[in-house]
Amino acid sequence: MKAAPIRTAKARHARRKPATRKPTSAPVAPRPEKALGFGLFATPHSTGDSDHYRPRPTIRPDLRAEFNGWNWRELLSYSRQLFAQVGILSAGVLQKNLYAIGEAWKPQFYGGETDAERAWGERVEEWLVEQWYPTCDVRGPGFDFTTNLYLDGIALDVDGDSLMAFTQSETGWPQLAFYSADRVASGMTGSEVKGGPFDGARMVNGCILNRAGRVIGFNLTGDAANNEPDTQLSAFNAQMLFEPEWRANSRGLPRIAKTLLDWFDVQDINTFLKRGVKLDASQGILHYNEEGAADTASDLVSEKPSGSTETDIRIEKREGGDILYLRANRGEKVESFMGQRPHPNVESFISRLERSGLLAVGWFRELIDPSQIGGASVRLIQDEARHSIRARQKSIRLRAKRAVTYAVAVAMKNKLIPRNDGAWWKWEFELPSEITVDAGYDRAADVEDLKLGLTTESAVNAKRGRWWEDTRAQRLREVRRTVTDAQALAAEFNIPLQSALDLLAQRSPNPTPIPQESK
Repeated sequence: MKAAPIRTAKARHARRKPATRKPTSAPVAPRPEKALGFGLFATPHSTGDSDHYRPRPTIRPDLRAEFNGWNWRELLSYSRQLFAQVGILSAGVLQKNLYAIGEAWKPQFYGGETDAERAWGERVEEWLVEQWYPTCDVRGPGFDFTTNLYLDGIALDVDGDSLMAFTQSETGWPQLAFYSADRVASGMTGSEVKGGPFDGARMVNGCILNRAGRVIGFNLTGDAANNEPDTQLSAFNAQMLFEPEWRANSRGLPRIAKTLLDWFDVQDINTFLKRGVKLDASQGILHYNEEGAADTASDLVSEKPSGSTETDIRIEKREGGDILYLRANRGEKVESFMGQRPHPNVESFISRLERSGLLAVGWFRELIDPSQIGGASVRLIQDEARHSIRARQKSIRLRAKRAVTYAVAVAMKNKLIPRNDGAWWKWEFELPSEITVDAGYDRAADVEDLKLGLTTESAVNAKRGRWWEDTRAQRLREVRRTVTDAQALAAEFNIPLQSALDLLAQRSPNPTPIPQESK
């Protein structure tokens, strides 16, 4: 007696006959596909709908390997092209960094505990602003320190990062060298450094790593056309500035890269719209008649020999553009051509794409074109813009402080400035004034908060782009000068001191009256 064969689930499904249905008179609608994927989340591949989406190959688990070589260069190249070609994108990036950097960033020393240290700080502040800021760049005075900070901010949005190297002139003057993102790459070196102090170290996209994944150097590509070799730069003498968004990355990615496809679409739509508008603008008058053609024109030659059978030479005069003749079943009419492009819906869709693209770089379309907003929305956008500006200033402050402390250290070593054995590295910077949509309201609120002790002079001055110690010192100089001048007026004209003060600077709507005998 044979044992019954074991029927597996696969075999049972194979033997099962499909169920039959009785035909119906009406066709049966297809069942909608359900987006039920495998695992926690549904994906185009798990649902079988990958054909309905753009090609989306799965990325490598190691992001350092994903954003390396050609992939990274492609993002960089497209981001630079869009920044140079799309006006509203360029305006948004420039406006954001203008508010974040501007013409401020004057160094302020806050490590002075004694009068001597404070005096040292004031002297070094003057040296930095008047001498080092204009000549800090190895390329010359055309790139002063503040301009380089502004370019660094733009590089964070367009390139993703910016490399700064520390160097000195032959006379010992501290200087900085800046390298754009395309110079930092693996180049001819490959994924492993061969020779030199970093021999055998791993390299990912121009960053030289130790075994713990820490960046210890950078590879600067040489000019291949002139057979220049790559050079390595130690991280001890350089700073790579970027805003991390992935833990695995050793350098930044262009912010514009988040919406590359949207900006490409905006470019295409604008190009096609311009063609359509040009076509509409070339149209002149529409003439509807029974024949759908031009009428017989007047004779050009009015006098001909008697009995002549020659065909007349005729001319049609056109003024104000081309005339389009269209057939009309009854009657006729003449009207101007009315173009319908761009349609308001198309304009709205373009605005949507532009808004999304600007948000990716941390800015707002409404700040470039504020005609569409008002009321509470303005203040909300203002607050969001301030957050974005502060985030950028946080990154730029890292670069500014590293550069200034390097300059001060080298200048003290080379005896360009006096030596300070105290906290010489404590430096802060004046920031640009805050963006505001109602300066009067903000000033009144700051005054009330200052009266109640809810804020400080330092915070209020920072909003105006000033350093509170400089403001206080200037106010003291002005007050001393005012009192001195008032005393001179009081003695000269024999009037009370308070009256002389009111004449110089009236602090109340009711000034002190001048006595009759003193007039």
